Amino acid sequence: MLPINQWLRAKDYYDKKDNPEEKANIRLYLGRSLVDDGKYDEAVIAYKEGLDFALKADAYSLSGYLCSFMGDLYLDKKMATKAMEKYRDAADFHQKGGNLRSWALALKELSISYAYNDLYEDALFTLKKADSIINITNDKFAKSIIINNLGLVYEEMHDYESAENYYLSALDISNLDKGTFYLNLSLVSIKKGDNYKAQQYFNKAIPDLTKDVVLYQMYQIEKAEKNIDSAIFYLELYQECLDSILLEQNKINVHEIEKKYDKSRIINEKNLMQLRLQRLIIAGLVLSIVFIITFLLYRKFKKRQLRIKENEVMEMDKKYRVLSAQLKEKDRILDEKEKLSESFLKQKQELESLRETSFNGKLELIKQSLVGRKIVELSNKGIASKSKILKEKGWKSLEKMIKSSFPDLYALFIEVTTQSSEDTFRLCLLSFFELKTKEEAFLLSKSDEAVRQSRSRLRRLLNIDDSQRILSYFKKTAES
Repeated sequence: MLPINQWLRAKDYYDKKDNPEEKANIRLYLGRSLVDDGKYDEAVIAYKEGLDFALKADAYSLSGYLCSFMGDLYLDKKMATKAMEKYRDAADFHQKGGNLRSWALALKELSISYAYNDLYEDALFTLKKADSIINITNDKFAKSIIINNLGLVYEEMHDYESAENYYLSALDISNLDKGTFYLNLSLVSIKKGDNYKAQQYFNKAIPDLTKDVVLYQMYQIEKAEKNIDSAIFYLELYQECLDSILLEQNKINVHEIEKKYDKSRIINEKNLMQLRLQRLIIAGLVLSIVFIITFLLYRKFKKRQLRIKENEVMEMDKKYRVLSAQLKEKDRILDEKEKLSESFLKQKQELESLRETSFNGKLELIKQSLVGRKIVELSNKGIASKSKILKEKGWKSLEKMIKSSFPDLYALFIEVTTQSSEDTFRLCLLSFFELKTKEEAFLLSKSDEAVRQSRSRLRRLLNIDDSQRILSYFKKTAES
């Protein structure tokens, strides 16, 4: 069952639509979720609102289910009179809707509320009516439940012979709930004073019963046999079992509370886009449309971020150019001693810092571009997922970005690789990403050894040794 806040959001969504049956259905599930959280008064309100909407839509089966759930709540609160009213309403609605099985089972629930108020004749009459209705459906399991309830009523009336006969009849009809039926036979045999038969019935019920029920029935049998020591022994085991179940249930409840809290916290932290996606899902739009909308909005958001960053880099670049011009002018005027002055050194350090910031900003723009992210994705996952290699269009896009951002370096690449293969030129482009040899080999569709040879050739062309990183050389060489 979903947490309450999700059902409330679904209710708000359907309340905006003009469909009373959907409004009623949502309130049915909201009420069940509220009951799970122990919010019984709020659950009753949800069920009542749902019933009003269901009646407007002439949804009689749904009206019947809502009344049955209200009856269950009233019976749990020992409000048997109100429970009787709701179960009676549920039966009437199911009759109008032509739902025979639900009609019969609603009458069965009504009979329980009659028996709760010691109205045994009314309970018997109602159950026999439910039996005649369920016979039309040929639903053996539902019929066995109704027959079993007849046995329960006769047992409450102290007519143990009739009760036993009905329990046996329920077993003959269906054995899907045979553990319960045999247990009822065992209990009524104890009341009849036939402890031997009670033990026989109980032995047949044991495979389908839980440990606590088994221990308690053993206690009942031993007490009936007046085996006081054995009865006390089983009663103590039963109490220990109950304590264990209670402890485990508390752990489960704590875990469920933690899960509900975590789920609620995650839901509350979702942004506007996730809310729109949820509304689209509730509206029944297909997943592909949701994915496309999300993807387009995400690209728009990323492009906006890139534009902002590009503007910042351009501003830094302008400042760098102004300071560079000023420093060159001073460098031309000042003599060697003036160049060593503290003011000059400070300005030079600032210039170098701006140069590096500008370089890094442009490099980040390249990496965050569509082709840049594609290269990183292929290098990280390409081999494992057998992704396609970077297409020619991607190489051209990368070349264009580097030419625009680092025109002097681009000119250097063209100069040093004129007499070399295209792979050497592309290796220059990939050097901005500092990939591993295996990753570069995958992107270039070459062997690892071929890439190592191409890199060594590039180092010779650039006149740098193996101790220096190629990207570090680019930083020192780049001019804006």
